[in-house]
Amino acid sequence: MQTIYFVIGPHRSGTSLVTSLLADTVGELPNNLMRPALSNQKGFQESWSVVNVNDLILKEMGLKWDSPEPTNSEINKSSFKDKFKEVCKKCISSCFKDLNKNLVLKDPRFCKTFPVWRSVVKGMGFKIKIIIPVRKPLDVMKSLIKRDRLTPEHACLIWYWNILEAIVHTRGTNSKFIFYDELLNHSQQHFNEVLGIEISSETAKKIDCNLNHAREFVFDLNLNFEPFNSANVLYERILKNTTPPEDLIDDLKSRYFFSLSQKFFYNTKNKSKERYLLKVIKELSGCKVKENRLLMNQSLCYNSESPSYYEVLLKNKDLEMGLISKIFRRLKKLKNFFIKS
Repeated sequence: MQTIYFVIGPHRSGTSLVTSLLADTVGELPNNLMRPALSNQKGFQESWSVVNVNDLILKEMGLKWDSPEPTNSEINKSSFKDKFKEVCKKCISSCFKDLNKNLVLKDPRFCKTFPVWRSVVKGMGFKIKIIIPVRKPLDVMKSLIKRDRLTPEHACLIWYWNILEAIVHTRGTNSKFIFYDELLNHSQQHFNEVLGIEISSETAKKIDCNLNHAREFVFDLNLNFEPFNSANVLYERILKNTTPPEDLIDDLKSRYFFSLSQKFFYNTKNKSKERYLLKVIKELSGCKVKENRLLMNQSLCYNSESPSYYEVLLKNKDLEMGLISKIFRRLKKLKNFFIKS
């Protein structure tokens, strides 16, 4: 049985570098790679076909690659996955000449779309190995701001939700973290210790230790504000591990599903349900919530005068867990709401 190595991590996190190293050591890259660009002169190592399919999956949920919010609940439903089953199969078959070899697939969009691909790849008889490149959120933010002219809040939320969903959606795969700074400075040692893969000295020489240009980009930003503080706290927790621990996954999963519940109630046509949830949140937390934007504002720029419920939630872990359990017990009574993991 052959293996597909999925490189799943936020944009500008070293996913291209990790994919290139895997292609030199353990697997084959797709035959229809995107061309290099000024922002990635050594190549993205991404298949046009895979990117197009992932964009199609995201579009079905009303999202794009840079949407600063989590995916919808549909991503976990069998009916949604079945829509793209044949498309994903054809995509994999067209990307590789020989499916009897180990393969390497990379696209940051996998952070959000992996549940679809996971079911397809298992059905095709492949083993799955997951590598999650991790880079400092501040460096990722700088890189995204420089390349795509995003606001700091927007760039931070792209990193936050991508890394969170990468961890949540790959549960049970024994996924591994590869840290960008360690890879630049100690590539052979880091790759061997985490993945058990030996990089030759010749391959190691291809790594440009000056790749981290984001550090040259300086701007004034208070990292104690949200969502920057939550991103840094999450990064520090990740740094302590080479594989996601169960307590971290449980915590992130609770945040993820809670956010889905907010999106559900904001998007629902039944405004009485939205008012009901607002009432519950106000009663349990005592914090003010704007009635026209519950949790997931499409821009998510946090420019309101009062803190959003999302900010309060992330700042206080004890409040989060107690509040989520209470709200979930109430929301489970509402038809078609509760999301099974």
